[in-house]
Amino acid sequence: TIDVLKKAPKDEICSWVRVLVAALSCHAVPLLQDFIEDPDAARIQKLREEKIGDQAKIIELQKQIIDEREVQVKKIQETVHEEVKSVQKEMKSYSSVLQKEIKTQSTQFQENVASVVTAKKLGEAVKQVTEKEERAKNAVLFGVTEEKNEVLESKVKKILQSAGQKPRIVHYSRLGTVKAGASRPVKVSFANPTVAREVLRNGKQLKNVEDCRQIFICPDRTVEERKTQKELVAQMKQLRTENPGARYSIRNGQVMRSETSDT
Repeated sequence: TIDVLKKAPKDEICSWVRVLVAALSCHAVPLLQDFIEDPDAARIQKLREEKIGDQAKIIELQKQIIDEREVQVKKIQETVHEEVKSVQKEMKSYSSVLQKEIKTQSTQFQENVASVVTAKKLGEAVKQVTEKEERAKNAVLFGVTEEKNEVLESKVKKILQSAGQKPRIVHYSRLGTVKAGASRPVKVSFANPTVAREVLRNGKQLKNVEDCRQIFICPDRTVEERKTQKELVAQMKQLRTENPGARYSIRNGQVMRSETSDT
């Protein structure tokens, strides 16, 4: 640049200087004047601009933080919503399983109860059938005089012979407890029900035997059957009293009137 100035004509250099002075007059001089008038003005302006820039950055940062919080809140809400849906679904599934289990347990309980009841009824039925079969082999003699130190077997055989029977006796015994002035019934067991039925059928002949007219041969009944028979006998006696000319008998658990009557 110095070499250029050395070689440049004087007039041209003067022209350059005038242009430079004009430029300084337009731009540099006002700045120098402001600096001279208020030396801190430029610095304050700079600080003000920096502060404005910082505030803008802070505002922008706050906006970013708010936006980020909104995003996080939205994510949390979505997560909570999904968790609630999951819990509701699990509760519904658990409730369904629980109801199914309760229903299954209830059904099993009812089946068990029914099974127990059925087994109990079956056991009772078997017991009743067995007991009925055993009773079918027996006959009960009422009106047999009871004596101290009696030979009961001889009495029973004599009574059965009077009815035209000589069956094999398996067992015999008095029933109930001893009571003064009363004779206990005698239960007699035979080999099978057929023999017992034959003895019962021929027992009616005892009413024609002098020493046996007070003796009656009856089936071996249960307590309930004896109660029913007692009621039927009372009913038959009542009917005979009301109708002296008619004949009544007990057949198949009922009081029946015979076709023929006494005249």
